[in-house]
Amino acid sequence: MSWIVEENAQHEGYAAYVARDGRCATAMRADGLVMASRVGGEWVDEVLGWSELLGWEARCSCGWVGPMYRRVGDEQDPIGHRLVDALQHDAEAAIEAAWLIHEAAHQ
Repeated sequence: MSWIVEENAQHEGYAAYVARDGRCATAMRADGLVMASRVGGEWVDEVLGWSELLGWEARCSCGWVGPMYRRVGDEQDPIGHRLVDALQHDAEAAIEAAWLIHEAAHQ
Protein backbone atom coordinates (compact mmCIF):
# COMPACT_ATOMS: atom_id res chain seq x y z
CA MET A 1 0.00 0.00 0.00
CA SER A 2 1.55 3.29 -1.08
CA TRP A 3 0.31 6.55 -2.57
CA ILE A 4 1.76 9.56 -4.36
CA VAL A 5 0.24 12.74 -5.72
CA GLU A 6 1.87 13.92 -8.95
CA GLU A 7 1.63 17.59 -7.97
CA ASN A 8 3.67 16.92 -4.83
CA ALA A 9 6.16 14.12 -5.48
CA GLN A 10 8.09 15.00 -2.31
CA HIS A 11 5.48 13.09 -0.33
CA GLU A 12 4.89 9.38 -0.80
CA GLY A 13 2.51 7.78 1.65
CA TYR A 14 2.52 4.17 2.72
CA ALA A 15 1.19 1.82 5.36
CA ALA A 16 3.78 0.63 7.86
CA TYR A 17 3.04 -2.87 9.19
CA VAL A 18 3.51 -2.73 12.98
CA ALA A 19 4.18 -5.82 15.10
CA ARG A 20 2.93 -6.29 18.66
CA ASP A 21 6.44 -5.51 19.96
CA GLY A 22 6.33 -2.08 18.26
CA ARG A 23 8.77 -2.82 15.45
CA CYS A 24 7.85 -2.11 11.84
CA ALA A 25 8.26 -4.75 9.19
CA THR A 26 10.81 -4.21 6.44
CA ALA A 27 8.96 -6.64 4.15
CA MET A 28 6.18 -9.22 4.12
CA ARG A 29 6.20 -12.88 3.15
CA ALA A 30 3.47 -15.50 2.92
CA ASP A 31 4.36 -16.73 6.41
CA GLY A 32 4.63 -13.35 8.13
CA LEU A 33 6.37 -10.05 8.73
CA VAL A 34 10.09 -9.70 8.02
CA MET A 35 11.88 -7.75 10.74
CA ALA A 36 15.49 -6.62 10.44
CA SER A 37 17.62 -6.68 13.58
CA ARG A 38 21.27 -5.95 14.20
CA VAL A 39 23.10 -8.92 15.67
CA GLY A 40 26.84 -8.58 16.23
CA GLY A 41 27.09 -5.70 13.77
CA GLU A 42 25.21 -7.54 11.00
CA TRP A 43 21.62 -7.19 9.84
CA VAL A 44 19.64 -10.39 10.33
CA ASP A 45 16.09 -11.02 9.12
CA GLU A 46 13.58 -12.47 11.54
CA VAL A 47 10.11 -13.58 10.44
CA LEU A 48 7.21 -13.00 12.82
CA GLY A 49 3.99 -14.88 12.13
CA TRP A 50 0.96 -12.92 10.96
CA SER A 51 -0.61 -13.32 14.41
CA GLU A 52 2.01 -10.79 15.62
CA LEU A 53 0.63 -8.06 13.33
CA LEU A 54 -0.87 -5.40 15.60
CA GLY A 55 -1.92 -3.04 12.83
CA TRP A 56 -0.73 -0.27 10.55
CA GLU A 57 0.47 3.32 10.78
CA ALA A 58 0.08 5.86 8.02
CA ARG A 59 3.56 7.16 7.13
CA CYS A 60 5.12 9.52 4.62
CA SER A 61 8.53 9.67 2.98
CA CYS A 62 8.99 13.11 4.61
CA GLY A 63 9.07 11.45 8.06
CA TRP A 64 5.46 12.11 9.12
CA VAL A 65 3.82 9.30 11.11
CA GLY A 66 0.06 9.18 11.35
CA PRO A 67 -2.28 7.33 13.65
CA MET A 68 -2.04 3.64 14.50
CA TYR A 69 -4.86 1.49 13.15
CA ARG A 70 -5.26 -1.80 15.01
CA ARG A 71 -6.37 -4.79 12.98
CA VAL A 72 -9.28 -6.99 13.93
CA GLY A 73 -8.05 -10.26 15.41
CA ASP A 74 -9.81 -12.82 13.27
CA GLU A 75 -8.77 -16.46 13.31
CA GLN A 76 -10.60 -17.04 10.01
CA ASP A 77 -8.64 -14.25 8.30
CA PRO A 78 -5.32 -13.88 10.20
CA ILE A 79 -3.80 -11.43 7.71
CA GLY A 80 -7.00 -9.51 7.00
CA HIS A 81 -7.00 -5.77 6.57
CA ARG A 82 -10.06 -4.97 8.68
CA LEU A 83 -9.71 -2.39 11.44
CA VAL A 84 -10.92 -2.08 15.01
CA ASP A 85 -10.71 1.65 15.64
CA ALA A 86 -11.34 3.52 12.41
CA LEU A 87 -14.39 5.01 10.76
CA GLN A 88 -13.53 2.95 7.69
CA HIS A 89 -13.03 -0.70 8.55
CA ASP A 90 -10.76 -1.30 5.56
CA ALA A 91 -7.12 -0.61 6.45
CA GLU A 92 -6.03 0.67 3.06
CA ALA A 93 -8.91 3.16 2.82
CA ALA A 94 -8.41 4.49 6.36
CA ILE A 95 -4.63 4.84 6.06
CA GLU A 96 -4.82 6.49 2.64
CA ALA A 97 -7.41 8.96 3.97
CA ALA A 98 -5.09 9.91 6.87
CA TRP A 99 -2.15 10.37 4.52
CA LEU A 100 -4.20 12.47 2.06
CA ILE A 101 -5.05 14.89 4.87
CA HIS A 102 -1.32 15.16 5.69
CA GLU A 103 -0.37 15.55 2.03
CA ALA A 104 -3.03 18.24 1.39
CA ALA A 105 -1.51 20.38 4.13
CA HIS A 106 1.76 20.48 2.14
CA GLN A 107 0.45 21.61 -1.24
